[in-house]
Amino acid sequence: YGPAYAGNYERALGNFEKAIEYYEQVGKIPSDDNLNIYQSNHYLALTNTFLKKYDVAESYFRTNIDIADGSYQRQALFFMPSLHIFANNFDRAIEATDEYLEKLPSLELPYVWENNQLANTHADRFIAYSHNQQDEESYKEIELFAKYRMNGIEYNKSSMTEKQYQNGQDRLNYQVILMNAWHDILFGRYDDARESLVSAKQFVEEEIKENPDWQYPYFDINVFEGMIHLNEGDFNASIESFEKTKGKVGFGGLGMDNVYFDYFHGLALKGAGRGDEAAKLFTRIANENFYGIGRALVRELAAAQI
Repeated sequence: YGPAYAGNYERALGNFEKAIEYYEQVGKIPSDDNLNIYQSNHYLALTNTFLKKYDVAESYFRTNIDIADGSYQRQALFFMPSLHIFANNFDRAIEATDEYLEKLPSLELPYVWENNQLANTHADRFIAYSHNQQDEESYKEIELFAKYRMNGIEYNKSSMTEKQYQNGQDRLNYQVILMNAWHDILFGRYDDARESLVSAKQFVEEEIKENPDWQYPYFDINVFEGMIHLNEGDFNASIESFEKTKGKVGFGGLGMDNVYFDYFHGLALKGAGRGDEAAKLFTRIANENFYGIGRALVRELAAAQI
């Protein structure tokens, strides 16, 4: 564990070459079933991504896909789309999700787990297609996401109360509403997006009555409203929406963390003439040395704004 933790520490600080030295040590430690080699490959792939050595990073993931079993193979399959988005190659990212979907049955996962993986992968495909401005393809992925999430709910129905089953359906419908709003924002259909957000607010207001301790219930609604105002050129209204989530570490109903939305907050600050504040946001985003499709989408865009 020592070299792995040391590598993670150095990577967090941006000392990538030093991190690589530690991660290479991990692979040299004898282990059952070569697990340390696979762990080393995984971390070396991550680190080479942030050195922008995308081909090298892909080779490490590819090795784990081809020869590893279990979690390291699944990790490599799941991380590969983000790698290609870091490299600004959406077509390759979509191809990577194609490969994951093709290999998923052979992984022999439990039914609910497999359907969760399918739902997550189609959510990633929605993000990739929509940010690649492929309208019809991205919209179809919302339907597929909902289908596989619903499979899991239906499978567990017999062990749920009627209220739990209805809550599961309602939460899924809420996620779909948010995805539709996001989709419409990315394709410039702001009035349609606003209609979706009205429905989202109605859901949240009802949920708060039953769950008053729900943390940051309006997170997604606030950031999407911020994106709409930004795209319409109302920078001050955009900033006001984004700052409702300021300092809150939450993932919202869609599981997207703050990093993605902070980029648009930065654009609003820049548009409003608050360049110093914007630069601080862009600098942090450009130096986010951890994975995730949200980070991958905006890391290089933020660097270009500095």
